[in-house]
Amino acid sequence: MAVWATGPPQIEKTISNVIKVDFASKIYGRDYINIGYKAGNQGLINAILRDLKAIYITDVQGTDINQFEIMKPIKNLKDFSLIIGIGSGSPGLKEWIQFGGDPSQVPVAGGMTAVEAPLLYPYYPKQLLDYWVVCREQPNSKPHWLKNIRNSSLPKKIRKIPSRQSNQ
Repeated sequence: MAVWATGPPQIEKTISNVIKVDFASKIYGRDYINIGYKAGNQGLINAILRDLKAIYITDVQGTDINQFEIMKPIKNLKDFSLIIGIGSGSPGLKEWIQFGGDPSQVPVAGGMTAVEAPLLYPYYPKQLLDYWVVCREQPNSKPHWLKNIRNSSLPKKIRKIPSRQSNQ
């Protein structure tokens, strides 16, 4: 999902360059889905906190999201194990913490530009996970999806997320 109008091309790049390359066995609709962009900023995050399917009724191709296995157990943001925000500006990671993670009690992690980092200091370490990184061991090696540095300090439901290597 994208909360910025410039997000959909980035979603497509991620699907093409990461999911289809590093997770070729993953199936659209079962393992991942693209529900696209919606306007609304923090209001959108508040709305999906209450009822995601009232806002997102189809995927980007126009198919009812209830037809996809991945979406069947999802009612709202509280049904997620982790919120990952990638981007900068507003809405950004700060808004995902304030309007998504805090009220839903879903852990938040993400990436942003360095200039935005000071705005997130007040949320660290209680509301923003710092122990997850996307990394490559060698320049042309496959990246680990979320490599845990201090696994024991994370909530149990997050510790269960496997690395890319164990998914293949």
